[in-house]
Amino acid sequence: MRIWLSSACLLRVIPPILTGALADLRPSARTSRGGTASEAFERVQFAHARARNVSRIARAHGVRPADLAIEAPAAVDLQLPDRRLLVALAGARSALDAGTERSVQAHARVLAAIYQTWFTRTRTAPRGAEAIASGHRTRLALNDAVAVALATELTALGLDAPEHL
Repeated sequence: MRIWLSSACLLRVIPPILTGALADLRPSARTSRGGTASEAFERVQFAHARARNVSRIARAHGVRPADLAIEAPAAVDLQLPDRRLLVALAGARSALDAGTERSVQAHARVLAAIYQTWFTRTRTAPRGAEAIASGHRTRLALNDAVAVALATELTALGLDAPEHL
């Protein structure tokens, strides 16, 4: 059986994340762990720092994230990396809802890995004299939602979500 999700359907996961819906789902705060736990999540922390940096660079180029609650997301042509990242991002709520550290750890690692692949294949800012398109704005909103999800998951695990690395 195959299930097809439209771009509009997939993009519906972003506005609740950006408006703070994940903040209510954080497990109770835990104490920070020693160096080994932090080292185990360096790739997740790096992905978060990279997402924040991508946001800063895109905004410096004049790109503002799309307000997907208002704009018509069906006009955006989502590529395969975008779709994979959206599907992974949609799992953030269920990983935090599960309330187990193991589910949050697993989702954070998967989301970080998929984000790194997405980062190498997409652009959130125009190149040169290229005009800012809806794809840039939509991908910036997606990038920002990933940053929020990774920060929430790292915080739930008692780890820092760095702005820079």
